[in-house]
Amino acid sequence: KSSYMNDQYWEVGGSIGMPAVMQIMCGKWFNFFGVRLTGMHFIDKFGIQADFNFKFMDTYDLNQGFGIGLGYFDFSSPSKIVQFEINGQGGQGIYCDIHYFINADLFYFQFGISYGKFNISNIPILPFVMIGINYRFLPGVEKRNIKAEK
Repeated sequence: KSSYMNDQYWEVGGSIGMPAVMQIMCGKWFNFFGVRLTGMHFIDKFGIQADFNFKFMDTYDLNQGFGIGLGYFDFSSPSKIVQFEINGQGGQGIYCDIHYFINADLFYFQFGISYGKFNISNIPILPFVMIGINYRFLPGVEKRNIKAEK
């Protein structure tokens, strides 16, 4: 199959970068529109981001597009996980972003610019990057690989 633009499938992976330094990713594509949740809670670090993505290319080897995201991170203490106000302790932020993503085989790369309230910066705009691996459960791929082996 040459294009997966109108197909539904799941994806799962892991990355480093925003929002939690190291995190897991899980997403669902409904056709050209997809939703991805990214996040992790580890000792005193917590971050979560919800992406709403629109792809303009989706083949077996490559998918790419643009999206908007909403995120929150807290690198202070575990007791502050559900506290969404910025109080100047540790690194905290709540933001929205616009981003570009590319998924080439398993390699995943996303970059963009975020706008929000960050106590780690006086500037409300911060760039961000995520690099990792992301496996897409493309429809019909298992069947095609089995037929190729026979």
